[in-house]
Amino acid sequence: TFANTALNNVFIPKNITKICYKAFENCNYLNDLEIKGDNVEIGERAFIGCPLKNYSPSENISNYGDSSFRYSKIRNFHAGKTVTEIAYNAFGDCKELSDIKIPDTVLKISSCAFDGTKWYDAQPDGSVYLDHIYLRNKGESAPQNLTIKEGTKTIADGALFNVFCGATENIKTISLPNSLIRIGDLAFNGCTSLTEITIPASVEQIGEYAFLGCESLTSINVDPNNKFYSSKNGVLFNKNKTELIYCPKQSSGEYTVPNSVKAIKSFAFANSGTERIVSTEQMLSWKIMQLGIPLNLGDRLFLMLQINGNLKTLMQLSVAQRVQQLINMSKILKTMTN
Repeated sequence: TFANTALNNVFIPKNITKICYKAFENCNYLNDLEIKGDNVEIGERAFIGCPLKNYSPSENISNYGDSSFRYSKIRNFHAGKTVTEIAYNAFGDCKELSDIKIPDTVLKISSCAFDGTKWYDAQPDGSVYLDHIYLRNKGESAPQNLTIKEGTKTIADGALFNVFCGATENIKTISLPNSLIRIGDLAFNGCTSLTEITIPASVEQIGEYAFLGCESLTSINVDPNNKFYSSKNGVLFNKNKTELIYCPKQSSGEYTVPNSVKAIKSFAFANSGTERIVSTEQMLSWKIMQLGIPLNLGDRLFLMLQINGNLKTLMQLSVAQRVQQLINMSKILKTMTN
């Protein structure tokens, strides 16, 4: 790479489609940058620490990786319509960045993409929106009843994650608009008082671990007209119920998985309080390693297999160390045969 060199200008030709990790990191004299390729991917930390005073973001970038332009001195960012993703701190601490415009093509964006910019610092406390994006809750307070405004198409990754936002544990209800298309990764993580939520018909994507940490959540209800997701008794599934995505807190210690389910998402039962999961023999094809383990230390999760009406204990998992998050599949298969 050219990291830590004295380059003062860079020309990226048309045949280049990706600028890799740390490619131009800390080129302290790099002010002029021209990128000619189509749908170019800017890798993690590719231009971190480069001044880029004379750079105007190109129309031909597909995504901006983690910290890709962090600490630069760019003043405006008008993303082109080819952009689909803007990652964590992509433009973080760009102190002179005050003018930002994001096209509708961007559905995946980190709530911290513009932290430390002049634009973000100028936003008042409360709900921060960036064009069609609900970016995050800013400040040390949050409403008990949060309404995301109509016209919003995406909720940013980590938008209400309590590591990034203050007082999200106060939020008890969240109303989502009929314009919403994507709910980001870890979007509601840390909303510990949230009890119920309704997913509109418009939603096409629900990110990874969107409800992880919602320990008071008892019901996720999906509009029956939604083409991508469904719910049954408050549990979130894909549309045809072949994948169980998230199981909220259960009133009893046992949950019986529908026969249609063939896969269970990671940490699907993390906050369910479930001690036993009951399934039929056909469920041996599950990716058990992705069942999801309770996060509270000391709890035990009993996975049960129902064979000819009899319950057979598959395994008893201690989560003192969170069960290493992903269990070795071979060990699980061996346990099944014992």
